[in-house]
Amino acid sequence: MAEGSQQIHVVSCDNRADWDKKLEEGKNKLVVAYFSIDWCGPCRFIYPVVVDLAEKKKDKATFVKIDVYKLRDITREQRVTAVPTFVLIKNGKEVKRIVGARREELQNAVSREAPDPGSTS
Repeated sequence: MAEGSQQIHVVSCDNRADWDKKLEEGKNKLVVAYFSIDWCGPCRFIYPVVVDLAEKKKDKATFVKIDVYKLRDITREQRVTAVPTFVLIKNGKEVKRIVGARREELQNAVSREAPDPGSTS
């Protein structure tokens, strides 16, 4: 996937303050925490799906990318032991966890937790 504007809706967290800010900003919508490592094959495989979902759900969800090596404290706090891991958080509480590059499961979970207007999900 090309670098640039397509990734604008997936925000990388670089420190604890970024993480806390994103959780606070996202308290009225779904926060999708995407735990990964740059060299991870499955992480790279699923990333275009994450970017697509982030674009489609930009008004309903905040997508936050966390490098597990750079933010070990948050990784431990969120009990992440494998990558990629997605932790879906609503109102400060985990509502769903997906371990692995499970495209359909991720798409369904995000659609269920951040439904489009008029949807019956």
